[in-house]
Amino acid sequence: MSNESNQEFALPPTGAYKVDTAASKISFATRHLFGLGAVHGVFPIRSGTVQVTDPVAGSNVRVEIDAAGVNSANPGRDKKVRAKSLLDTANHPTIVFSAGVGEGSTLTGTLTVRDVTRPLTLQVRELSVQQGTFTARATTTVDRYEFGVLGMKGLAARMLDLTVEVHCTL
Repeated sequence: MSNESNQEFALPPTGAYKVDTAASKISFATRHLFGLGAVHGVFPIRSGTVQVTDPVAGSNVRVEIDAAGVNSANPGRDKKVRAKSLLDTANHPTIVFSAGVGEGSTLTGTLTVRDVTRPLTLQVRELSVQQGTFTARATTTVDRYEFGVLGMKGLAARMLDLTVEVHCTL
């Protein structure tokens, strides 16, 4: 894998890795109040697997995210995000990202939110490999409207910047 400056990442050894959910998270940044205020928060990861193959092009990733676990440090806002008009976590408690390894340092796959599946590409920014483990950080931007998350237009921004940080073990 290479990043945008063509620097090569050291790849983890082949094998079936499990995402360490206690050491992994998905952070988000967005805007609210007609774009005037910044909102930051996290979604916990429920489970995940990474299959590293040789050649690496056959590798794949699957991560399940706890939609109801959203935490923006504002319980009232988090309750609105979980409500039917946004994530509807009572009926759709899990968000799923599934991907294969793309060109260079990308993971190209699909994101499923509220039973709506759309293509999504993550750009790997960091990859640190140790004996039997690796840690990766990747980023992307998601348009919530593409997933039918249409509530609170104007009050809640359309776009979310995501940073995925996963620690994986054999």
